[in-house]
Amino acid sequence: MLTEKTMDVAIIGAGPGGSAVAMGLKNSGLQVVLIDESNFPREKICGDAIPSWVLTDLEPYCAAIHETFLETMKPGIFSSTSMLLSNGQKLNFKWGKPGYMIPRLQFDNFLLDQVLASGKIRFFGGEKISKVHKLDSGYELFNSEGKLLLRCRVLIGADGASSLVAKSVSARGSKSRSAGHAVRAYYKNVNLESSDTSMVFFDKAFSPGYFWIFPLPDNRANVGFGMPNTSRLKRNIKLTKASEEFIKSNDSVTRILKSAESEGPFKGGILPFAGKWKPLAGLDYILVGDAANLLDPFSGDGIRNAVRSGLFAAETILNAFQTGKLNPDLLKAYESLIKKHLWPQLKQRAKLVKWVGRLPWLVPFVIRIGNVGIVSRWLKTWL
Repeated sequence: MLTEKTMDVAIIGAGPGGSAVAMGLKNSGLQVVLIDESNFPREKICGDAIPSWVLTDLEPYCAAIHETFLETMKPGIFSSTSMLLSNGQKLNFKWGKPGYMIPRLQFDNFLLDQVLASGKIRFFGGEKISKVHKLDSGYELFNSEGKLLLRCRVLIGADGASSLVAKSVSARGSKSRSAGHAVRAYYKNVNLESSDTSMVFFDKAFSPGYFWIFPLPDNRANVGFGMPNTSRLKRNIKLTKASEEFIKSNDSVTRILKSAESEGPFKGGILPFAGKWKPLAGLDYILVGDAANLLDPFSGDGIRNAVRSGLFAAETILNAFQTGKLNPDLLKAYESLIKKHLWPQLKQRAKLVKWVGRLPWLVPFVIRIGNVGIVSRWLKTWL
């Protein structure tokens, strides 16, 4: 317990974004605490696909993390993706670097273990923050019992799509009009065509959403369906019901899951897609990952941007503390990094999703011409 102790940095949320901030600060000499409402390992609703770039990005801050991950976690590896239409037509393409399939329960716990192995970051698991109170300099954080837990000079919101930090410290709030929802379930005894190919299925009846089957080790798979809220709410689509209909009506999906057994019900979560730009930092706070609505609106991937934004936050904090005095411009430098390295592509992808919603023939058209050399090369680069 750190009651009434003032820390330099408090990070709320120990997912990939929060762990990345902590990893970037572990050798800074600053007093840093990482807080999460859950005890780890904990379940996280996700497609469970981990881009290899995530570990490459973390390598400078945690030596041999990529090698350690492969040796200790033994993830599934996917090197290609198939995009399939309901008529069976498909587009296959290989990734420049393979990705990994591993439940987030395991992956997030692995990242946290790497952070705590340094012995320089304090961690409170199972500690829910119920209130954030602004001070003249910094913040007071209160636990679920309403008692003061600690004070901090800088507060990092890495607490996901329903971020308490975003609601408390930023006029932007935590909700995004461009949000979506997704559901996923685990299946075993899956008749996978290839253990190293992720599959994405499109049907005009559910456009601009998509259904996925992502292979896990031991003939298991992460199976799910996601859709932007604008389309989902307008058409009153229930994602669990839509997933069940997709499994029954799509011949390819039916064949793959014919002998499979569900390991539990579909579970859902918010997808805080990037949309209209909103403030991400201020005098003494920074929002990262899903709390900053940095999820890719086209692919649904939020892990790499969570990690990259977390590392940008750590870089910004280090620079700010080196001056000896915090000011809005110093922490606002974080937004410049986001705008330079992440935002241009996120804006493009947000526009594409809008076009897909307006022109349901667009995805089928791309899949039909996708095997043409120049189109194939563009897709591999862009996706």
